[in-house]
Amino acid sequence: MSKTGLGCQSWECLRKHPVNKACQTRRNRQVQDNLYLVKPIALHYAQQTGHDRDDLLQVGCLGLIKASNRFQPQRGTTFSSFAEPHIRGAILHFLRDGVGLIRLPRAVEEQAMRIKNGSEDGLSAADALAVHHYRNKRQWVELKDDIVDDQQEGIGLVERSETWMQVRAMIQNIESEERHALQMVVIEG
Repeated sequence: MSKTGLGCQSWECLRKHPVNKACQTRRNRQVQDNLYLVKPIALHYAQQTGHDRDDLLQVGCLGLIKASNRFQPQRGTTFSSFAEPHIRGAILHFLRDGVGLIRLPRAVEEQAMRIKNGSEDGLSAADALAVHHYRNKRQWVELKDDIVDDQQEGIGLVERSETWMQVRAMIQNIESEERHALQMVVIEG
């Protein structure tokens, strides 16, 4: 238990003297020396939940800082034994707060993870096709964007489409030479 120039034990230093640079340096060194504790816990929960690994690493580091601020060596535990539950608790708290009210069935979650990771194994043909179209989509249209031209109203397009179908049916009733001439002049311009 080292002493600072202020007469404090290292674990009390930052609590009693929060603006003291030596106390902050000691705490920061303790955190940096124990960052290796965060990664395996964060990776475990990233694999289990599908959450972003970097987000969980950040949350785990906050748990490590909190553990460093609360650690009391006179209780007889090592810092790593004290810090791991704080890191795990911070990550679990983050995950619990971010979970929606509706929980998907495990099979659906596994299928989503396979799709996210690029594996189309075990998907039905329709699902695999949907994934293929999704990945190959070059331009997405937002719902707020107009899909119809500004000059043509949507209902007008439908009416023209129905009219065109009627015209096409009538053209089929015309003899082949007249139909060909009509297509060349009127339809193709």
